[in-house]
Amino acid sequence: MIEEVAIVKEVHAGDVLVETKVKTTCGQCAVRESCATSTVAKAFSSKSTEFMVHTWEPLVKGDLVKVGIPEKNLVGAAFNIYLLPLFSLFTGVFIISVAFPTLSEWFQLIFGALCAAMTYRWLNNKYNNTNADNQIVPVFIRKINNEKNGSDALHVKQ
Repeated sequence: MIEEVAIVKEVHAGDVLVETKVKTTCGQCAVRESCATSTVAKAFSSKSTEFMVHTWEPLVKGDLVKVGIPEKNLVGAAFNIYLLPLFSLFTGVFIISVAFPTLSEWFQLIFGALCAAMTYRWLNNKYNNTNADNQIVPVFIRKINNEKNGSDALHVKQ
């Protein structure tokens, strides 16, 4: 289970809207001033993500909670999003080159790119509209005490 600390933003009947902050360890080393990766990481360090989580525990706005996503589901989704369009690109080029061997390579490449774009669009609709049959929905794990000296509380700042 991949776990993340989140802060409760809104409370609804049985569900809470939580926010997580994007964290990066890049920029913590001694060469961070001259590192281009550290500079890029600074541009993305203030981003946050909000999502709904079903909970059985009574929570109030401002509570810190731990949420998680099963690794198997996340790895499967990453495989689909990154590798299936690439596979469809190569498959499209192969099919069109076998079916029409005299066709220009540019047309074969364009056909492969169209196959990859259609696959990406199908996957985008699948994961955005149905959330892959609720496979990638974060789950509530536990409430974290809002103590100032708690190690989990240090990760999320308002």
